[in-house]
Parts: sequence; C-alpha cells; structure tokens
Amino acid sequence: MDVSKLIFFAGLAGVLGVIFLFVKDRLQYFLVLTVAFAPSASAIIFYHFNGIYLVDFPLFLLFGYLLSQGKIRAIPKSVLIPATVWIFWSLITAANAQMEVGTAISEWTRHLRGYILFLCTASVITSPKRINGIVWALLGTLLFESLLGFYQWRFGPLGLSFLEERFFRWRVGATFGHPSMYADYLILLLPLVIRFFVFMRHSQRWHTAFYGGLLLFGSAGLYGSYARAEWVALAGALTLMVLYSLPRRKFWPRVKIPAIMIILAGTLFLMHYFPTIMSQFTTQGRKRAADIRWPLNYVALAMTNAHPIMGVGLGNYRKMSFFYVQYGRKAEKEFHYSFYELMQVVHNSYLLISSETGWPGLFIWLWFIGAVFWRGRRALKLKHVYLTNITIGLMAGLVAFFISVTVHPNISSHTMLMMVWMVSGILTGLSRIKLAPQGKLPQNGRMPSARLKKGTIQTN
Repeated sequence: MDVSKLIFFAGLAGVLGVIFLFVKDRLQYFLVLTVAFAPSASAIIFYHFNGIYLVDFPLFLLFGYLLSQGKIRAIPKSVLIPATVWIFWSLITAANAQMEVGTAISEWTRHLRGYILFLCTASVITSPKRINGIVWALLGTLLFESLLGFYQWRFGPLGLSFLEERFFRWRVGATFGHPSMYADYLILLLPLVIRFFVFMRHSQRWHTAFYGGLLLFGSAGLYGSYARAEWVALAGALTLMVLYSLPRRKFWPRVKIPAIMIILAGTLFLMHYFPTIMSQFTTQGRKRAADIRWPLNYVALAMTNAHPIMGVGLGNYRKMSFFYVQYGRKAEKEFHYSFYELMQVVHNSYLLISSETGWPGLFIWLWFIGAVFWRGRRALKLKHVYLTNITIGLMAGLVAFFISVTVHPNISSHTMLMMVWMVSGILTGLSRIKLAPQGKLPQNGRMPSARLKKGTIQTN
C-alpha cells in the first residue's frame, strides 16, 4: 500500500475536519467537497480496483445529512425510475455473473456510488447558493486537472502518486487512469467553460480572464492527451451547440471579443500543430490501434448474443472474451491481431454494457440517459442567462462524452461513472427550478427567485 497515499488521506481528513468545526453551512461544505472530489481516482483499494475513494468521505456525509434532515427531495419520476431500474437490473445481472460474482458485485458498487451522487445533486439544488457551490467546485477541480495536464505536456509528471498521477510515454493523463479518460473528463466540462467565456457578460474582468485561462489550459491538456476520438467528439458537440444557439437570439454570444479570440487562437494552434494532429490519424501505429475496434466489436456482439438477457455480469467481459475471439477474426482487414489483443475489453461502451448486462441493460441505460436530456430541456426554458448556459454547457459535454465512448470502454471507469451520474443529477436538479416573476419568492416555496445581475446569481 502506498504510504504517501495514507499520509495524504490522513492529513487531508485532519485539515477538512478542522475546517468543518468552523463552517456554518455544513450542507454546502459537504456538497462542494463531494463535487470537487468526484472525478478523483485516489483510493485505498481492497478488491478488484475498488475500495475507499476520496469522494466517499464527503459523499456519504452529504447523503447522511440529507437523509437526517429530510432533504432528499422528490426527484422527477421520469428520470428517477430508469436510474433506479438500472441499479436493480445491474445488481441482478451481477448476482448471476458467468465467472466471478464477487468481481461483478464490486463493479456494481461503483454504479451504486454514482447513483447516490445522482440523488444528492438532484436533490440539493434548491437555491442559487447551491448552484454556485456546484459550479465553482466543478471549475476548481477542472482548473487543477487542466494545469496538471499542461505541466505534464510540457515538462512531464509532477510526482503526485497519492493522487494516482501516472506516467505515459508520450501522452498526458493528469490524475486519470488513461489519457482517454482524462480527455473524456475535459470534453465533458469544456463546453461549460465556453458558455461562460463567450455567452455571458461579466462585470468583473477577472471572471472573463479566469474562464479564458481555464479554456486555454484545458485545451492544451486535451491536445496533450492525443485522444483522437475526444477531439472529434468535442468538435461535433460544439457544432451542435452552436447550431442550437444561432436560431435562438437569447442564446447568442454576449461578448464578441472572446469569440474572436477563440477563433484566432484556434487558427494559430492548428497552423502550428496540424502535422502532429494529422499524424494521430495517419501513422501505422495509430491506424492499427483504431482498426482493432471492429474485430473487438464482433467479439462483444457474439458475447451479447450468447447471453442476450442477463449478459456475463459487470466486470466479467475480460474473463469471458476468450470464448469469442474467433468471431473477431471475421472483421480483420488491413492488420492481423494476436489472440491476446482480441481478448481485451471492447472499445465501445455501449457494447460493453450490452455484453455485461444484456440487451435489456443497454436499453435501460439509454432510457436513463434519454430521460436526463429530455428533462434537461425544461431548464432551457428558464429566462435566466446563468442557468441556461449551465444547462447548455453540461448537455453539450454529455453529448461529446457519449459520442467518444463509441470507441472507448471508459463508461466503466470510476471517474467517468461518477462524472456522468453527477452531471445527470445537476441537469435533473436544474430542471426542477421554477423562477418567480419580478424577482419575488415563489408561493410554493420550492426555489428562491434568482436573477442575473452583473454576472452573478442573487437571491431576492
């Protein structure tokens, strides 16, 4: 066990415990820590890549506090039902795993942890203060990961082993287990930064400078990850975001200078790094890494069709792929792959879900994601620049992520599971907001009125 990690956990717990003694709004304190620690992979592992994660401490304190205060609000059934059905169905399939039930149950607890995070974030958004706490916790963690990724790109690892920082020969991954996971994290949140930088007017210039710097360092980290799928996915999601905003005047860019800066900076960046970018799509090594996805898809389809209802159980794909490698041979084209290469986890998160939880599991998961987007549309109708920009940014980030995982198995990683569940909870919580007219408190007492004034949220 890493001694530095134990020292870090103990020291952090001591510092946060002392701060807790002086905090008046403990709910806000737990909320900010939970959101900030959600993407962290730092953990004390006990069994099958699972154990006590850094986020567990504030998350379960937040959940317990909400339960004790009766503040687990009524979450919309249109989202809660598919989320709950998914948790129960994945548990049933895990209990009937083909090879290792213990591994499957361990994997299932990751989804349970994410589900609890979803309940907390969807329930706690009841005031502008909570929204601001969530946003700044998201951006604060993003700033740290972006700066770390930039440093790794230019200088190499910083040596933060207690935060799970790893060394990759020619790619950067910050504190994530793989560069593609780091890139997935970035494309999930960078659209939100773009909305704040370009589509909102700030009275204080340092706000604009902060968002611009965050976008710059985050983009540098994304480039340094050399994650081609995430580049394409983010470009596609941003295109959809712009196409959605252009016909709607209220979503037009509020500040032209940042938009012009992005275009100029992007043009200069492409002029300088275009050969390197193209090499990620054209060199033999990278083409070989991309082409193997088709044979792997055939292996996953064969496994799913052999176990169409229950799947093989969460975390059991790698243990069962041995029996289906021959189906991948049919899809080999330019390259020939070894038996071991075709045994690796399928690089398609949707096929991974169907292989491990059956076709019903994939349907339930897509039902849940579709419900989140459908419910999130309500928040877009709010006549509130701040809230609508948060909603559009997070929805665009989810679109980018769900595009990228068509060629990655990253939906199974702890960090990305937590991020997806948390963002889904935030969008669900935002959809429950009802603003009162003329800045008055609503009669039903659900949500204090919030209005945008000089770039901030204020309660009247």
